[in-house]
Amino acid sequence: MQEPELEAKTYMFAYLAMLGLLGLNIGIAFLHLGWGNMLIGLLIGGLEAAVLIGVLMHGLYEKAMIHIVMGGAALWFLILISLTMTDYITRNWIPISGK
Repeated sequence: MQEPELEAKTYMFAYLAMLGLLGLNIGIAFLHLGWGNMLIGLLIGGLEAAVLIGVLMHGLYEKAMIHIVMGGAALWFLILISLTMTDYITRNWIPISGK
Protein backbone atom coordinates (compact mmCIF):
# COMPACT_ATOMS: atom_id res chain seq x y z
CA MET A 1 0.00 0.00 0.00
CA GLN A 2 1.34 3.38 -0.98
CA GLU A 3 1.25 6.22 1.55
CA PRO A 4 -0.25 9.54 0.46
CA GLU A 5 2.12 12.37 -0.37
CA LEU A 6 1.13 15.41 1.69
CA GLU A 7 2.40 18.91 1.15
CA ALA A 8 4.43 20.72 3.78
CA LYS A 9 1.64 23.29 4.26
CA THR A 10 -0.71 20.51 5.42
CA TYR A 11 1.74 19.53 8.14
CA MET A 12 2.29 23.18 9.02
CA PHE A 13 -1.48 23.70 9.34
CA ALA A 14 -1.71 20.64 11.62
CA TYR A 15 1.22 21.94 13.70
CA LEU A 16 -0.31 25.40 14.06
CA ALA A 17 -3.72 23.90 14.87
CA MET A 18 -2.19 21.74 17.61
CA LEU A 19 -0.31 24.75 19.04
CA GLY A 20 -3.44 26.89 18.93
CA LEU A 21 -5.51 24.23 20.68
CA LEU A 22 -2.79 23.80 23.27
CA GLY A 23 -2.77 27.54 23.94
CA LEU A 24 -6.56 27.52 24.20
CA ASN A 25 -6.43 24.62 26.65
CA ILE A 26 -3.87 26.43 28.80
CA GLY A 27 -5.92 29.63 28.68
CA ILE A 28 -9.07 27.79 29.78
CA ALA A 29 -7.16 26.30 32.72
CA PHE A 30 -6.73 29.78 34.21
CA LEU A 31 -10.49 30.46 34.15
CA HIS A 32 -12.61 29.27 37.06
CA LEU A 33 -15.59 27.62 35.40
CA GLY A 34 -16.19 24.81 37.90
CA TRP A 35 -16.72 21.47 36.21
CA GLY A 36 -16.96 23.34 32.90
CA ASN A 37 -13.15 23.41 32.79
CA MET A 38 -13.11 19.63 32.59
CA LEU A 39 -15.76 19.53 29.87
CA ILE A 40 -14.08 22.20 27.74
CA GLY A 41 -10.68 20.56 28.26
CA LEU A 42 -12.05 17.23 27.06
CA LEU A 43 -13.59 18.85 23.99
CA ILE A 44 -10.33 20.59 23.12
CA GLY A 45 -8.45 17.33 23.69
CA GLY A 46 -10.87 15.60 21.32
CA LEU A 47 -10.16 18.21 18.65
CA GLU A 48 -6.43 17.73 19.18
CA ALA A 49 -6.87 13.97 18.79
CA ALA A 50 -8.91 14.50 15.60
CA VAL A 51 -6.14 16.63 14.06
CA LEU A 52 -3.52 14.09 15.14
CA ILE A 53 -5.41 11.10 13.74
CA GLY A 54 -6.68 12.80 10.61
CA VAL A 55 -3.52 14.47 9.37
CA LEU A 56 -0.46 13.11 11.13
CA MET A 57 -1.63 9.49 11.17
CA HIS A 58 -3.14 9.81 7.66
CA GLY A 59 -6.60 8.84 8.89
CA LEU A 60 -8.31 11.10 6.36
CA TYR A 61 -6.70 9.25 3.48
CA GLU A 62 -7.57 5.66 4.42
CA LYS A 63 -10.15 3.30 2.98
CA ALA A 64 -13.75 3.07 4.17
CA MET A 65 -13.13 0.03 6.39
CA ILE A 66 -10.48 1.89 8.35
CA HIS A 67 -12.93 4.80 8.80
CA ILE A 68 -15.49 2.37 10.22
CA VAL A 69 -12.93 0.96 12.67
CA MET A 70 -11.86 4.46 13.74
CA GLY A 71 -15.51 5.46 14.21
CA GLY A 72 -16.14 2.37 16.35
CA ALA A 73 -13.10 3.15 18.48
CA ALA A 74 -14.28 6.75 18.93
CA LEU A 75 -17.77 5.55 19.87
CA TRP A 76 -16.37 3.12 22.43
CA PHE A 77 -14.19 5.88 23.89
CA LEU A 78 -17.22 8.18 24.20
CA ILE A 79 -19.18 5.43 25.96
CA LEU A 80 -16.36 4.92 28.47
CA ILE A 81 -15.97 8.67 29.08
CA SER A 82 -19.73 9.14 29.53
CA LEU A 83 -19.91 6.30 32.06
CA THR A 84 -16.94 7.75 33.95
CA MET A 85 -18.47 11.23 33.98
CA THR A 86 -21.82 9.80 35.16
CA ASP A 87 -20.06 8.15 38.10
CA TYR A 88 -18.11 11.32 38.89
CA ILE A 89 -21.14 13.62 38.76
CA THR A 90 -23.41 11.40 40.87
CA ARG A 91 -20.97 10.57 43.69
CA ASN A 92 -22.48 12.90 46.29
CA TRP A 93 -26.14 12.11 45.63
CA ILE A 94 -26.37 9.49 48.42
CA PRO A 95 -25.29 10.90 51.77
CA ILE A 96 -22.86 8.76 53.73
CA SER A 97 -23.21 8.80 57.49
CA GLY A 98 -20.12 9.95 59.35
CA LYS A 99 -18.98 12.38 56.65
